[in-house]
Order: sequence, then C-alpha cells, then structure tokens
Amino acid sequence: MLPLIEAVTVTKPAGDWVETLQAAGVPAALLQDYGQVFSDPHLLERNFFVDVPHTKAGPVRVLGSAMRFLGDPDAHRAGRPAAGRAHLRGAARARNDGG
Repeated sequence: MLPLIEAVTVTKPAGDWVETLQAAGVPAALLQDYGQVFSDPHLLERNFFVDVPHTKAGPVRVLGSAMRFLGDPDAHRAGRPAAGRAHLRGAARARNDGG
C-alpha cells in the first residue's frame, strides 16, 4: 500500500496536498523541521522556547510547554539529566523523603 500512496503523493507539492485534504474536511498541515520551528515568528513572539543548562553543551534551546497558567512561570528550569543520572536523582529524592 505504501508504494501506491508514495506514487501518487510525489506528483504534487506537499502544500497542494494539504489544501486538497483540508478542502475535503481532513485536518492536515505541513511538517516543519527544527530550523523552521525554532525560527517561527509566532512561537518566538509567545516566548515558546526555553534555554536550559546542559552539563557539556552549555545552554540548549528546547521547546517550552504549550500549557500556560496565569501567574505560573514556565516549568523548564533545568535540562534533562545526563544518561545514567536520572536514577540517581530519584534515589536521592526517595532517601530525603523517607522512602
């Protein structure tokens, strides 16, 4: 089935297929790569991106939360733990909580 779909979809630009699908009532949108997402004017205006510290790479820009609550700052304050470190944080937290 996939080869049949690919044989048809390569005949027109992606934007044409999005318009055709939307006209038929099918929700559709173009996919964006990371470069397009991180330079999107709307997302930039909404302060959607967060720079978090990384132990080796320094500040790393990541996607923020789409959920926003009045008076609540963005929850991203730190980057992801390095590989193999997440379990150490959980173990320390359990020890401090009496678990």
